[in-house]
Amino acid sequence: MPVREYHRIPLNLQSELVDRLAKEWKRKKSKAKQPVILEEPGRRGKVARIYVVWDAWADLDRADRNGIILDAAEKVKMPEEVKNIIFAMGLTPEDADRFGLKWR
Repeated sequence: MPVREYHRIPLNLQSELVDRLAKEWKRKKSKAKQPVILEEPGRRGKVARIYVVWDAWADLDRADRNGIILDAAEKVKMPEEVKNIIFAMGLTPEDADRFGLKWR
């Protein structure tokens, strides 16, 4: 397996993306085209999986995307709700289409 160097995104960019995502998440009737936030309930009807489709992910590592989603969730949801999230995935529109995610 090849070893690659990993560079975390700058904190100011991460913070900006968290704030933008949280702001949009709070706007329940937003007309914005992106980000698209999909909440999938688990067995108990509580949000268990979150998918965020967003062009802003294009240059970010998957781990950074997931961390941003969870940080934004902490700003929007109650702590008990955040604890129920078992999966968070940030996808570009192309990624979402390849996965067959119905997001449009």
